[in-house]
Amino acid sequence: MGGKRLDGNYQRLGQYRLNLTSWHDRCQPDAASDCILWTGARHRQGYGMTNLFNYTRNENQMTTSHRVAVMLELNRELTRDEYVIHKCLNQLCVNPDHLLLGDKYTKMAVMLTRGRHNPGHRLGHVSDRKQNRQYRYSEDEIRWIRTASTQEIADRYNTDRARAGRMRWGFRAGYKWCR
Repeated sequence: MGGKRLDGNYQRLGQYRLNLTSWHDRCQPDAASDCILWTGARHRQGYGMTNLFNYTRNENQMTTSHRVAVMLELNRELTRDEYVIHKCLNQLCVNPDHLLLGDKYTKMAVMLTRGRHNPGHRLGHVSDRKQNRQYRYSEDEIRWIRTASTQEIADRYNTDRARAGRMRWGFRAGYKWCR
């Protein structure tokens, strides 16, 4: 049946349903650190991932396991503006005592106190300076595309006007180092 678990008890958390048997099978206490470690799937950034069933979409949805741990503790779903922060610095920890629920300002405050924030990097703006890599277009071409009309761009690069307009918009929004 495609890996679906039909056995076990379920808990409803807002619009989600969680298989508690499957959840507890993947939680392993660690006596050395007092953490409860997630042994299931992992995100490439190292966070534990788990599966919830979303009633409103009628589909399965992946989310981080530490977020689900706080949802279970509070017996409700979390909003998009609520962040779960690890106090123990262990990305696989799902112990609710080691997790802090807060907003983005709380998250930033915790990051600053731990020295995990680069003050020269503005959030949302990945690159304000030229990266050490090869670019498809030269700086002169980027500047020209920013100022040229959609039709001129389409003619020069042999493309349609829609693509040319997206190019111009992308070059105006990006390549901040080329001003």
